[in-house]
Amino acid sequence: MLDSYASLDDISKSLADKGVVENPDVFKLYVKLKDKEALVEQFSGELKLNSSMSYREILEEFS
Repeated sequence: MLDSYASLDDISKSLADKGVVENPDVFKLYVKLKDKEALVEQFSGELKLNSSMSYREILEEFS
């Protein structure tokens, strides 16, 4: 579960801690390049993610 209005930095670190992404900095860069920072930071709720998902698939789960 993610708290609403968590920073992209916090979310990226959390995903790395849970083994979903290998490098939180690369995930942050991907989100910023796709201009989806606000979408990720404003998300509240639960996501079903796993380490076999691409960054694109992970980002789609936030929408």
